[in-house]
Amino acid sequence: MIDDYNLEGLGIEADLSLPSVWLIWPLAPAIEWRGKPAALCCDNGPEYIPRALVEWATEKRITLI
Repeated sequence: MIDDYNLEGLGIEADLSLPSVWLIWPLAPAIEWRGKPAALCCDNGPEYIPRALVEWATEKRITLI
């Protein structure tokens, strides 16, 4: 997870296969620490954005780009 404005690393998760809910798990501490972003940029294209992330972002009113 990288802040696009200042290129600061906010978190990292690594594994051979990550379930979609593991994409959401590290976002909560980052949001508590830095505040809620207006948008999240997902660089793999819209067809690769997990449904769990879409639902979470919609609930939190965060735009996915």
